[in-house]
Amino acid sequence: MAIYKISEVISRLKEMDDDGYVFAEINILEADGDEPEAISFEAVEDFDSTNDYETVNSHVILPVESLRKTKS
Repeated sequence: MAIYKISEVISRLKEMDDDGYVFAEINILEADGDEPEAISFEAVEDFDSTNDYETVNSHVILPVESLRKTKS
């Protein structure tokens, strides 16, 4: 199981939404050698065309102090 930072995933989806896209293709890329598991994002332009966005890598080490947001 891979662990992803929520803000990074939401940021990528928001970027696609801000660019005017309505649909996205989202895929899990398995870890490969030194590369961690990642989520790839492609905005769907039409049935034959997509626009690639930067992947979001999983986090291997979790800093204990950042597991929960602190409420202000």
